[in-house]
Amino acid sequence: MVGLGTWEYNNSVAYKATLTALKVGYVHVDTATMYGNHAGVGQAIQDWQSQNGGRREDIFVTTKIPGGLNYSAAEAALEASLKDLGLDYVDLMLVHFPAYWDGMGSAGPEATDDREFDHMVGTLYQSFSPLCGPCGTSELINGKLVTEIGKKYGKSGAQVSLKWQVQQGIPVIPKSDEASHIIANAQLFDWELSIEDMIKLDAAKSPPVTGGGDSKTSGDCKIP
Repeated sequence: MVGLGTWEYNNSVAYKATLTALKVGYVHVDTATMYGNHAGVGQAIQDWQSQNGGRREDIFVTTKIPGGLNYSAAEAALEASLKDLGLDYVDLMLVHFPAYWDGMGSAGPEATDDREFDHMVGTLYQSFSPLCGPCGTSELINGKLVTEIGKKYGKSGAQVSLKWQVQQGIPVIPKSDEASHIIANAQLFDWELSIEDMIKLDAAKSPPVTGGGDSKTSGDCKIP
């Protein structure tokens, strides 16, 4: 339910973050061609295997190829990703930002809510940027609402924000290259938010919506 995000990390930072995460028990790492850090992520995985006895089959690696590619270009992008990562396979290959598909018109039943549609077809809905990094605000980390709720449980505001999502069954991929934050981000499974606090978080209107729950946008950088 908790993986490591690596967006905006160069190879050296991605290496540090990935190796730390794997050493403390993470089993999911998320990267992408456009992040430019495949080499760092891949080297960290290899070093974790050689230094810590880790097994490739015990972790889940996600990467993404650019949208708009034809068959041969997509195949080439996949091969390039594997080469840069130094891996024989990835567990999940996604198309990055396929929103332009909307311009092709409806290819099936119209979906007005991503989560509802995903549930209907059996697709897992995942939160990226779950602490709202691209929003330009730290409200989900140290904002008044999440901080006050966190005090009740002895948890940080960031942990409250992540727990609110995980408690709904939504996997999250927060990013950090600080060991203490990487560890804290995964400490979500020995406590529960009360129904009252879940309702408060559900009702929050800030940070403002910048993407997410409909079929026309990408992202979920919000507490809706």
